[in-house]
Amino acid sequence: MKVRTFLFSLLVYVNVGAVLVVVGAPLLVVLVFAPRRWYVRRSFVFWLLDLFYKSVLAAFLVPVEIVGRERFVGNGPKIIIANHESLLDIFIVGALFNGEPHIWYALAYYAHMPIFGFLVRNLLFAVNPGRPAEAARGFMRGLRHAERYGLHLALFPEGGRFNDGTVHSFMRGFAVAARSLGRPVVPIFMDGNGRVYAPTSWSVTWHPLVVTVGPDFVLDSKESDAEFVATLEQWFVTVVRSNPGVH
Repeated sequence: MKVRTFLFSLLVYVNVGAVLVVVGAPLLVVLVFAPRRWYVRRSFVFWLLDLFYKSVLAAFLVPVEIVGRERFVGNGPKIIIANHESLLDIFIVGALFNGEPHIWYALAYYAHMPIFGFLVRNLLFAVNPGRPAEAARGFMRGLRHAERYGLHLALFPEGGRFNDGTVHSFMRGFAVAARSLGRPVVPIFMDGNGRVYAPTSWSVTWHPLVVTVGPDFVLDSKESDAEFVATLEQWFVTVVRSNPGVH
């Protein structure tokens, strides 16, 4: 690791540590003492969560350009899907919610991380693609929660973290959710996150980030889940091809 990268990484970790103390600690207190069914109906909890997302993102000291921000929320709860390169993805998508109530599906891997794992177990619904029965139960719990409390639902349809610049096959969970909840799906492509904070490295690299928010995609009653999944996959492929060499 170069000295420059080391110093930048150190500064970012100090910043993130400060955020955890100042913002993360109060959030943890709420999650420890309040049941999920209580805090999903409290706007101040999502205000605090919004502050946490945005503070962590700011702590990384990299510029973030958002294309199509106005498409993200409004007009009722939606299903948000995004590519997944880095832990940073969660904070970028989370910041886009701008305090609106939401829940996540996340890889079970995150539930075992120190500190952050506690947030995952209390704020998200962990899904393990390697255990289909367990994943199905977690998925259905999330659907019921999103429907009951009118929450946005966010997930990573590739079912893993990939930093190779290609679009991997999507799992069909978001199509099932769209049909079950009758909600539009909004795709988000994040470019460069894996270069800033790669899954296999503790170092942080300065690199500008570009986030592209797509239009609402509505599942037609005559459209199969597979066709809907293919349509969304193609949107991501088109965006990747329109940004060659940036990823």
